Amino acid sequence: MDDSQARKIVGQLEKQIEVIKAYAHTDEETIYQESALFKVASDSLFDERQIQNIIKDSHANIVTVSREFFVIEKTGRRHETEKLYQDLKPYRLLQFHMDDIMSGHFSKTMMEDWANGDKNLLAWRAATGETAFEKTANTNQEIAEQEYFDHGTLLVAFVRAGVELAFETMTASGIIAESAYYESLHETPLIANTIARKKLYEMNRVISDTAEYGCYLFDHACKPLLEDFMKTVHTDVIGKSFSKDNGVDNQELIAVNKAIREHEVEKVGAVLRASMTAMKKI
Repeated sequence: MDDSQARKIVGQLEKQIEVIKAYAHTDEETIYQESALFKVASDSLFDERQIQNIIKDSHANIVTVSREFFVIEKTGRRHETEKLYQDLKPYRLLQFHMDDIMSGHFSKTMMEDWANGDKNLLAWRAATGETAFEKTANTNQEIAEQEYFDHGTLLVAFVRAGVELAFETMTASGIIAESAYYESLHETPLIANTIARKKLYEMNRVISDTAEYGCYLFDHACKPLLEDFMKTVHTDVIGKSFSKDNGVDNQELIAVNKAIREHEVEKVGAVLRASMTAMKKI
């Protein structure tokens, strides 16, 4: 990676914002609220007072401050975190990644690496194979679907946020909704199944070089965003059971399901899947 490419990635990191949503709860009862984390560059805002007013009006808190960025944390009902999310939406990482694709910058750097014997691609692939995740042995224990979801709430939140944000970013960039659906939600089960059987190293190895190259670039940009957030994550949302009681408030459950079902990626997907009469269950 040359200096100009490095500066490009750093510039994106200074502008981006990422949102992580998860439900908080206590041992006694489930409290249906969302915790959203926003990362904003200190020097990316045209009017710092404007962002301060947004924080004040939304009753959010600044939890981390540095010369390069600050992190905003907001906990509340879905419509409250959603409003703050919309106010800060222009600073999302996915949009900058999409801009690189649409401008041709992504293809240019990938082809340059290809001409160089895939030096970066192969180095990134090798680094993936050396991670603790890849080297940890798979369990032979049968894990029930309910048990998995009970212990992996945060991963479920990542998947939902990732799919919806990817779809929105693609369609906002001019990609038709049907294509955006295939590139986001429709491929999610295939990717998840490959990771479940072969982990990330093999998943990256078997997909196209274009997809693998993009995966590494996004990973390198996104991981720094998650470092501070993961320090605040407790094992109740990843690793241990989310709740001792599977009971939920029906009205809240209906509202959550309605919000998911009415997202455009779900509507488009429902129409397309209705035509897939030859699809077989995995």
